[in-house]
Amino acid sequence: GDAPALAALTTAERLAEDAALTGVYMTGPEPGQHGLVILGDGKLKLFRVNAQAAPGVVYGTYQFGRLDGKLCLATDQPGRLIKAIDRQSLEYSGEIYQRIP
Repeated sequence: GDAPALAALTTAERLAEDAALTGVYMTGPEPGQHGLVILGDGKLKLFRVNAQAAPGVVYGTYQFGRLDGKLCLATDQPGRLIKAIDRQSLEYSGEIYQRIP
């Protein structure tokens, strides 16, 4: 089905959130874990940690919005919605991603 309709952010909010959330987030460092990189400006990168090979990488896009007052990123990827739990953690496809310093 379609992603739920998100309430739009103002340009100022969007720029502030973009700056605040740009970074690397991971479910963990071990093989099989997932990573999510918010590159900023509507671009993101998803990857999977592999034991032997280089990480498998997928590039995608996002748009900010709010769902029930909470900040989300609507993506063109299968999981559809990335929820910003706070500035340090995101939820995507049922997994929690923690920001990597």
